[in-house]
Amino acid sequence: MRFGEPVPLAPDGRYVINVGSVTGCAPDRGPSPAWAVLDETAATLTYHHASPPTQIK
Repeated sequence: MRFGEPVPLAPDGRYVINVGSVTGCAPDRGPSPAWAVLDETAATLTYHHASPPTQIK
């Protein structure tokens, strides 16, 4: 799985999709938002994440 690349799903398959936790941080990304988009028409699941926030000094 790569962020931004659709994952094909079997049209007749059944899935449980866990996109993660709403608390804590992913160790590889830090505190940046992540989400998934399920496209039932295209039968794909695409994971996305935002860049970590930058601090302005």
